[in-house]
Amino acid sequence: MPLILIGENTYAQKQSGATPLTGQARIDSLVKELNSGRYRSDTNKVNLLCQISFEYPYINPAEGIKYGMQALELANKLSWDKGIADANSAIGGDFENKTDHANALMYEYAALKIYEKTGEKNKMAIELGNIGIIYHHYNDQAKALEYDSTALNMYDELADSSGKAMMLANIANIYSDQGQKNKALEYQFRALKINEMIGNKQKIAMNLGNIGNAYADLGNFSEAMDYYFKGLDMDQNLNDQSAMARDMGNIGETYLEMAKDLKEQAGKAANLQKAIGFLKKSVEKSIEINRPGFIIEYSQSLSEAYNIAGDFNNALNSFKLYITVRDSMGTLEKDKEFARNKLQYEYGKREDQILYQKKLDSQKYIAGSAVLLLLSFFLFYNYRVQKKSNVVITKEKKRSDDLLLNILPAEVAEELKNKGKTDAKFFDNVTVLFTDFVGFTKVAERLTPQQLVNELDTCFKAFDGIIGKYNVEKIKTVGDAYLAVAGLPASDPIHAEQVVNAARDIRGFMLERKKTAGQMTFEIRIGVHSGSVVAGIVGVKKFAYDIWGDTVNTAARMEQNSEAGKVNISQTTYELVKNKFTCTYRGEIVAKNKGEMKMYFVA
Repeated sequence: MPLILIGENTYAQKQSGATPLTGQARIDSLVKELNSGRYRSDTNKVNLLCQISFEYPYINPAEGIKYGMQALELANKLSWDKGIADANSAIGGDFENKTDHANALMYEYAALKIYEKTGEKNKMAIELGNIGIIYHHYNDQAKALEYDSTALNMYDELADSSGKAMMLANIANIYSDQGQKNKALEYQFRALKINEMIGNKQKIAMNLGNIGNAYADLGNFSEAMDYYFKGLDMDQNLNDQSAMARDMGNIGETYLEMAKDLKEQAGKAANLQKAIGFLKKSVEKSIEINRPGFIIEYSQSLSEAYNIAGDFNNALNSFKLYITVRDSMGTLEKDKEFARNKLQYEYGKREDQILYQKKLDSQKYIAGSAVLLLLSFFLFYNYRVQKKSNVVITKEKKRSDDLLLNILPAEVAEELKNKGKTDAKFFDNVTVLFTDFVGFTKVAERLTPQQLVNELDTCFKAFDGIIGKYNVEKIKTVGDAYLAVAGLPASDPIHAEQVVNAARDIRGFMLERKKTAGQMTFEIRIGVHSGSVVAGIVGVKKFAYDIWGDTVNTAARMEQNSEAGKVNISQTTYELVKNKFTCTYRGEIVAKNKGEMKMYFVA
C-alpha cells in the first residue's frame, strides 16, 4: 500500500526556528550547541533539549526520548508549565515513531492538558492532531476522526491555513482507511487548494503524493502516476530527500500493483522492472537519510517484487533487511504474506511447488473418498457423545472463565472473550498504590526459602482481601513490591479516597502482623499518587494486565521516599483527600528524576 505521511507534518510544525539544516545535520548542530557550555539549567536549555527531541522521531526515536526526558526533568525542577508540556509533546512524538502507541498517547494527553490550562490554542490544536494520528495508528478511526475534526475546527478559529490543510489531509487518510476512497480524494483536494493559495511548496508536493495514493486506492493507476511524478518533480526541485524517498517508494509500489494486475507477460515484466528500480532507489535513499519507517515499508514491497520476478536471492536479502530494521524499531506485527514468501525462498522454486501441489491434490482425492465412507459412522457416534461432551465443555468453560477473572479485571476479560483481543486505554483519573517491604533482604536471610514464600503469600493474600473491600484493582506483585490502582477499568469518583483507605488498612495489618510474627515478618513502606495512566494487556504468552505512565513512576517515588509503617502521598492525592483524612505536610523532598515534590504522611 502506498505510504501516506500521516502525522509527520503535525510533529514537524512544532519545531521552532527556521534553518536550512534538516535531519541529522540539524540534530548535530543542536547537540553541538547544547554541549557548548553556554546553557545553564534554565528555560533556554529546556527549549533546546525539546528541539533536539522534536528532530529525532524519524531518525532515532530512542535518542529523542532520552533528550525529551532530560527536558521534562529540568522543566519539572523549574516548575515551568510550557516546558513540561513541550517536553511531553516531544516525547510523545518519539514514542509514536517507535510504534509505542500507548506511551505516545499518554505523553500527548499530558501535553494537551497543560496547553488547555495555559490556554495556548495553537498548541492545543497540534496536540489534538497528534492524538488523532495515534488513534489512527491504533486503528480506532472513530476516535482519530473525532480528534482531527476538533483540531480542524480549532485551526479554522485561529485562521491557521497551514494547520487546516494538514488536518484535511489527515482526515482524508482516515476516510481512506475506512474505505471511503472518494471522500478521501475530496479532502486531499481541499488540502491541496489551501496549500496552493498560501504557496507552501513542500506541502503541495506532499498533497500531490497523497492524491496519487487516493487514485491508486481507487485503482486509477494512470491518474495516480501523474500526481506521483508531479510530486516527485517538485520534491527534487526542493531537494527534499525524505519526500523523494517516499515518492519513489510509492511509485514503485504502484508499478508493482500494476504488474500484479496484468496477465500479459511482456507488460507484467516491464512494470515489475520499473517497480524494482524505483523501490530499490527508495530503499537506498531511505538508508542514506536514516528513515527506518521508509526502509521497513519499501523493503517489504521490494522483496515482493523480486519474488514475483523470480529473483529469490534478492527477494530474501530485501526480506532480511525488512526484518532487521523492523525488529530494531520494536515493531512486533508480522506480515503473513511475507512469512509465506520466506518459506518459498527456503524450500525451492515454483516448479517444485507445482509438482508438490499435483501430488497433494491426488492425495486429497483418495483421502476424500475415505472420509465419505467414515462420515456416517462419525455422525452417529457424535450424536451419542454430544450430551456428555456438552456437560464437560460447560464445566471447563466455567473453569477457564474463573481463571481469566483471576488474571484480568472483569471488563477486560469480557472484552478479550468477545473480541479475541483488548485495546490499551487511557484513564485520566486514577490513584496508584505502591508498597514495598523494608529490610526485605535481612528478613529473607533469617527465613528458609519455604518460610519466605509462605510469609509473602500470607501478606499478599491479606492485601488482596483489603483492596477488594475498596474497589481497588490489583495489578501485580514484583518480588516484594505490590502495585494496585483505583479508577479503572471502571471510573470511580472517589478513587483517591478508596486507595488511601486500603493503604491505611494494609499498614494496620502489617503492624499487627509484626506483633505476632516479630522478626519473621516485614515492615512496610507505602506510596500513593493520583493522575493518568494507560492500561492494557502485555504480551501474548503468560499475558498480564498492566499500567504505564508517569503516575506509576511517581507513586513508586512516593513509596521510595516514605518510611517504615507510613503512608506517603503526593500533593495531587492530598488535594483529593485532604477533607477526608488527617495529613501531615513533610515539605518538599527530592525524588529521583522528579526534583523536589511536596509530600504528606497520612495518619
